Amino acid sequence: MKTKHWLAAWLMAASFTACEYDDSELKSDVSNLKDRITALEGQVNQMNEDIVSLQNIINAVDQQIGITQVEQNADGYTLHFTDGTSIDLHNGEDGKDGTDTPIIGIAQENGTYYWTMTTDGETSWLTDDEGNKLPVTGTAGVTPLLKVDDEGYWTVSYDQGNTYTQVTDNEGNPVQAVGKDGQNGTPGTSGTPGKDGDSFFQSVTQDSEKVILVLSDGTVINIPKAKAFGIAFEQTENIPLDKDGITLPYTVTGADADTQVRAFVSKGNLEVTVSEGSITVKPTGENAPEGNEVIVLLFNKERTITTLLTFVIVPEESDTDGATEDYEVEEGIWD
Repeated sequence: MKTKHWLAAWLMAASFTACEYDDSELKSDVSNLKDRITALEGQVNQMNEDIVSLQNIINAVDQQIGITQVEQNADGYTLHFTDGTSIDLHNGEDGKDGTDTPIIGIAQENGTYYWTMTTDGETSWLTDDEGNKLPVTGTAGVTPLLKVDDEGYWTVSYDQGNTYTQVTDNEGNPVQAVGKDGQNGTPGTSGTPGKDGDSFFQSVTQDSEKVILVLSDGTVINIPKAKAFGIAFEQTENIPLDKDGITLPYTVTGADADTQVRAFVSKGNLEVTVSEGSITVKPTGENAPEGNEVIVLLFNKERTITTLLTFVIVPEESDTDGATEDYEVEEGIWD
């Protein structure tokens, strides 16, 4: 009986030993996958920022917001707009074209920009569940956001990151972001894919009228430059003013549909009337030779320009032969 018990115990120990499994390699693979996904997070965040920047650029174009300055820096460009906002365009590193990485881009149809995605070198519209194209801006505008899931595949969200779905290629297969060989398959935003993450634009150039933004897929976006905003008079200081008044022509530059001109008296007994292209100023009572001022405002939704007009009163006295005499006035002599 003792021999049988010993034999049974030995068989049980042998069976446990035979069932032991070395999963260290699997754990190492999982750990490496997590490390590669973590290494991609910063890059993915940068790509999502570029997507938002592109959306803001299209929004500026739609609202006819002009660029005041293009600033080049070590990381790319900064575009400054008339509404006080700015947009950063990042350079990114050169990468090699691939066919298995998603590319978020835009394309225009009937005057409206819509989001696109390119996989396997073929571009298609991003659509909702009903097959409608997703606009870049407007009340129905959508901001696609990229992410790498826990299995190392690319996913995209159309609801501000609340839910994500896997990106699939033209055959319906999920697109891998982290390969088994440890190489990162990284999409280039709105243009060229590359394993190190490309810039979403090829070039930023400008002329006297516009800034030309060329995306990596060749899409060209023209952003109008803000024209110099101002109002000009032939004279703004010591303008002669007699009892009949004076009409002063003006020229406005950089005007838009919201531009207005207003004027009011800041000093003196004057009456001011604004019409298209000119301002008329008349005395309404006794005015001292000095201290007569009118403030002119030029403004739109973004900017306000203030111009001060100063006046001197022309004396009415004259000689018996009709010739006027010299009178001392502030900063000048009138004949």
